[in-house]
Amino acid sequence: LALREVKVDVVQGRVVTVEPYPVFVPLFRQVPVLQEVTFGVFVPVWPPEEVGEVTSLPVLPPLEAVPAPESAPDWPLVPEMPKEMVGERTTPILGRWLRERRKAGRAVGRVVEVARRGVPPLKADRRKWPEVAVERVRAVEEVGEGKVSFLWTPFALQRSEEREEWVERARRVVEQGGVWAFVDVLPTSMAGHWLYRFFPEVWENEETRTWDGARMYNLLKEAGFEVRLARRSFYQPVRLGVALEMAREREASPQLRVLPEEVYAAGLARLEEVVKEKGEETLTGSEFCLVEVLAERK
Repeated sequence: LALREVKVDVVQGRVVTVEPYPVFVPLFRQVPVLQEVTFGVFVPVWPPEEVGEVTSLPVLPPLEAVPAPESAPDWPLVPEMPKEMVGERTTPILGRWLRERRKAGRAVGRVVEVARRGVPPLKADRRKWPEVAVERVRAVEEVGEGKVSFLWTPFALQRSEEREEWVERARRVVEQGGVWAFVDVLPTSMAGHWLYRFFPEVWENEETRTWDGARMYNLLKEAGFEVRLARRSFYQPVRLGVALEMAREREASPQLRVLPEEVYAAGLARLEEVVKEKGEETLTGSEFCLVEVLAERK
């Protein structure tokens, strides 16, 4: 009776946000594992020492140093690609597609990657896939229409101001029966990220400016793609001192740059107060969510 809404990621089996009725908000503010990301909306933030007992999320090593912005796929949200999504010899999403292609008795065709800073290059084990030669381009416009069997564009869609146009461009260059593959952030499913907790206005902006999984799926379907979409969430605690250093590098963060000066100053003050109270070496819980998409052009 106290709860107005609970958002649950059914596929991953996890609570994303909890929203009580206004009269109960003061009570929920006393719950240690709940953080208020915007007025009356709470997100569970599990302490590092308890995360293994209360969630099945993969746990990444703590972020103990400030990563260089140019080496991160989406700084400061995603400092690096999780190893399980990079693979040892073959990029997993490419490897799955290659096995399906071979099983169907179809030629591999042309494999093209739109290079992205901070993302390990697309790779295929030449001993197992000698016919695969990955072409790397800087922009999808460099590729001829209807000429690509596998198009890889990591972390390009969500940060584009022209997402609908991106979908149309990808559809044009992928041949019939070919696929457009990518991995990207899913901000609506990662309210527990440290940046959003201390700067809740950033999360509100991200909810408006980026696509959630359902909208992404539906728009790709409308564009003529058969879509396989998987959300992958990762828990990665961060040292409070590192979070503070990253927050102070405002110009390197597109999310912080767009905040009004007074809003940014208020969020930074909140973070500084927590660092002063708990210490720079203290780990705080944080998580990020990636969406992995394989869209076949029909």
